[in-house]
Amino acid sequence: MLRLSEIRDAYERSSAKLSEINRQLCFAGFAVIWIFNNSTVGLAIPRELYLPLTLWCVSLVLDILQYAFKTGYYYWFYLKRKRPEKNSRGEIKSEDEMVVEESENPTIVLWCVFILKIVAMTSGYILLLIYLISKIS
Repeated sequence: MLRLSEIRDAYERSSAKLSEINRQLCFAGFAVIWIFNNSTVGLAIPRELYLPLTLWCVSLVLDILQYAFKTGYYYWFYLKRKRPEKNSRGEIKSEDEMVVEESENPTIVLWCVFILKIVAMTSGYILLLIYLISKIS
């Protein structure tokens, strides 16, 4: 059982650090590929780097979708559960005193999107590494 205040805290901070790192790595990947731009006038990125770029873009889109869904779900969940309840003394309970059960179904979706964005970012770096190794030989 969770307290209502814990649910609120969960949607405010959940997965924030790893998502922040994921975002930074995606942007760093864009910067690394920009170094390989072969043109001084326009954009001439090697074809082998299109897929890593695409994967980092996908990762960022999944990041936005994850947070949009998470924010909407937890806000709806919070509003739905925030009904005045009375304690044993007849006083209205505070959020810290209210305990509610959370469904596992929406969190499964959030975890899947979370994992997919990390996989997309990591796959982009693996492809970049393969490209760099191919240039060494």
